[in-house]
Parts: sequence; C-alpha cells; structure tokens
Amino acid sequence: MAQSSGNGSGGWFSGSAQESLACPCCGSRLALKHGYFAGFSIYPHTKMGNERLTEIVRHYGAERIIANSACDWGVSDPLAVHKTAALMAGRGIAPEAIRKVIYDNALTVYGLSGVMKESDWTTPVPIDQRSLFQATVSCAAARRHASKRHAAP
Repeated sequence: MAQSSGNGSGGWFSGSAQESLACPCCGSRLALKHGYFAGFSIYPHTKMGNERLTEIVRHYGAERIIANSACDWGVSDPLAVHKTAALMAGRGIAPEAIRKVIYDNALTVYGLSGVMKESDWTTPVPIDQRSLFQATVSCAAARRHASKRHAAP
C-alpha cells in the first residue's frame, strides 16, 4: 500500500505503489521509466509549459501522465490544461490520448481510494434550491426580522 495522506487513515491509495502513485514535481523520466504516474503542473514562463508537456506526451505517450494547472505561486494560468489540450490536438495527438492526460489518468489514480468517483459529478445528488441550508436566512428575511425588532411599540 502506498500511503500518502499522512493522516493515519491507511492512506489515499491501495494496490501496488506503481499502480497508485502520482509523482508530482519529480524526475518525470525516472517516474515513467519505472511505471509510476507522473503529474505535471503547467505554469507559463517556466520549464514546464504547454509546449514541453506536449512534447513529453509525444515522446512517452499518454499512459501514466497527468496534466494540471495550479494557481498557487507566481504567474499561473487556470486555463493551462485546456490550452495544452488544444495545443496537443493541433499537433496531431489523438483525442483519446489527450483525454487520458487531462482526465482519465487522474481519475484512475485518485479513484483508487474509493472516495473519488466520476459519478460524483456525472450524476450529482439533486438539490432543492427552494430549501435553506440549516439555519440560513435570506438577506430580505434578516431585514424584516431586524425591522420588527426596532419598530416602535
């Protein structure tokens, strides 16, 4: 079992480490060579941009490569994955390979926990927009309540 949550719950992943480890910010060639998943955060104006990831996918194929766009430090682009997918398509990478890199591979790895399932967003639980969440009240209801308290006797 590859434990990575550090919370004592037995880890996020089960199975062999090679089936379940996503290796962000590591030596990509080494991770892929040994059968691990490799995660790539795409940042503009750095060594891992859209162009480089496209070439990595061309060289290594789409198996076990995960693309993501992080917006945590410096100059970031929340649309980096979309732009990279478009660049890959423009350079002749098959749509099935692009989907693996930007969606399927991440779902495979993070789905091993049993906590993340595609059905969580493809078949969401219906929400009754008319009901309030616990004791939440609308602004109008709060104003009415306040005006009644301050009304003259």
